[in-house]
Amino acid sequence: AVPPNQYAGLHFYRLVPRPAVLDAEVINRINGGLLFGKIVVDEDGDLAVTMDVRVGGGVTTEWLAQVLRQWHEVFAEAEARLTAAKETLATMAAAAQIISAKGLLQE
Repeated sequence: AVPPNQYAGLHFYRLVPRPAVLDAEVINRINGGLLFGKIVVDEDGDLAVTMDVRVGGGVTTEWLAQVLRQWHEVFAEAEARLTAAKETLATMAAAAQIISAKGLLQE
């Protein structure tokens, strides 16, 4: 149990733009490579990067500064992975349009 006036953890949460074609499979693949955070889709369909940190027992200012650096690194990595996924999905969609335009894609 956490004593009164103390916190058990910190929850970092930041919304990110959601590509229209992003699905659960892509999100799961991205999350598989993230060590400390994850990408989530909330109940409104918004996309966010989250990270939870336990702080029970107290922390130092140096430790908290390190956690904030880690959060920035997790967010940057998640954002880079989302950008790469978005570019890959856009390339695949463009290729499908070209194939369809040439009559090579059958319904």
